[in-house]
Amino acid sequence: MPDATVQTRPKLRGFSGVSLDRIQSFSDGVFAVAITLLILDVRLPTVPRGTTDNAALARALGNQWPHYVAYVISFLVIGAFWMGHHQLFNRLARHDQLFAWLNVIFLMGIVFIPYPTSILSEYGETRVATIFYAASLVTCGLLNLLLGAYASWHGRLLKKDVQMSEIRDSVLSNVTYIFVFAASIGIAFISPDWAKYSWLAIIPLNIVVNHFVQRREKARALH
Repeated sequence: MPDATVQTRPKLRGFSGVSLDRIQSFSDGVFAVAITLLILDVRLPTVPRGTTDNAALARALGNQWPHYVAYVISFLVIGAFWMGHHQLFNRLARHDQLFAWLNVIFLMGIVFIPYPTSILSEYGETRVATIFYAASLVTCGLLNLLLGAYASWHGRLLKKDVQMSEIRDSVLSNVTYIFVFAASIGIAFISPDWAKYSWLAIIPLNIVVNHFVQRREKARALH
């Protein structure tokens, strides 16, 4: 008897002409480039030429703290996007041309992140820089959500053994990032500093989400 799950899946729109492994390898390369570009914004400190003043160098290094903060935030966010992207590809059995293009558009957003990171590190005290950075990450989150939704819709591109509860858990994790950065845009109109502090909410929210997901996984294992 034919598998009912396969019968209910929508017809694929045509393959992109490249293998799923090659799409994933290309994606990993883009992530690696984007995350590497972040360090280019942490430039050498400016001190008088030929100086041997340790205090002057220490002050110059300390003055670069906005660059360090922006680097760490963006590195962790790109790393989180990469882990989610990797989990999505582990669930895929196939792909089609539209999925390949959606993936390219998502990667375009990822490789753009170093630019708002640079803006934030230079003009972090301004409302515009904070909003521009947060909006860029919200856009990446939405593109990532769209990519996963397309692949998961009625099990379109997924392996047969993938549970929809796994997809819901993945969506919940992605929505956490979108919610925090979207909320910070509104907060930035009150205080750019408070908007940046609000990004720390990702840490406890992720702990709660991960705890929820682990409980779900244990419950699935028992059944």
